[in-house]
Amino acid sequence: MERTNRDAQPLSKLLPQGIPDFSSVELTAEETEAALNYARMAKFRKLEEQKKKQEQTDKIRGMMAPWSTDELREHIRARAKTFPFYFELDEDNRYVFNLLCLYFSDSPEFEKHGFKNKEGNIIQPYSLNKGICLHSKERGTGKTIFMELFSINRRACFVVMPTTKITRFFEQDGDKVIERFNQPWACERIPSYFYQSPIGICFDDFGDEEIKNHFGNRENVMNRIITSIYSDSPNHESFKFFHMTTNLIGDEIEQKYDKRVRSRMREMFNWIELPGKDRRK
Repeated sequence: MERTNRDAQPLSKLLPQGIPDFSSVELTAEETEAALNYARMAKFRKLEEQKKKQEQTDKIRGMMAPWSTDELREHIRARAKTFPFYFELDEDNRYVFNLLCLYFSDSPEFEKHGFKNKEGNIIQPYSLNKGICLHSKERGTGKTIFMELFSINRRACFVVMPTTKITRFFEQDGDKVIERFNQPWACERIPSYFYQSPIGICFDDFGDEEIKNHFGNRENVMNRIITSIYSDSPNHESFKFFHMTTNLIGDEIEQKYDKRVRSRMREMFNWIELPGKDRRK
């Protein structure tokens, strides 16, 4: 076959500018073998690096894969044994425990339950796209313990933060605190959080905080945070990152905050009552 003009050009003209043509250099058999061994070693290292990266990727994917409800239940029971206090399932909290297992394993079965009226009829179905609000009339029923236990999970990890602490932050930092707590926390992807980012927040003991001042500005901090979360998530995508424990219900929330906050909280959270008496007595 007739060679083209490009085929007939010297190699030096085909190489990128600045790279010399070494084709005229003769190598001994030993030098050729040494060069091949170096190339083999370089390729071996590259393949090993690719293999390790793939293994790490597979490991991360495995740790991010959702648990089944039964797997999550076993994880929580094992996690409870590491806590410095005794955790016991009984007739008061078993139903709530099972609900949280459904929710944090992303089970569609969760949405077959809902908030009930006095007659036991569901008046507000639960949603996997909302956060959790554990509430009870009595203090010490175990709301905070439950949320601590479930805070590390493969669906969406979160940190438990007392509202009294958040309002103390406001005294020091002002409006920066509103911005810090009105959105999930972006964080480094680490094994202890199953490589998740962002991380959600649980407002613990909502209603126990006080009105705080920052350079003379009195603020109902949690009112502003709840309002800000709602306003900044028009499609409700971020609701599932926020949770809450509280002893306030209905009119009590309206009195401490306002009617608008009470209404928005109904949209943001799955309200789950944790019955029972004070376990700390």
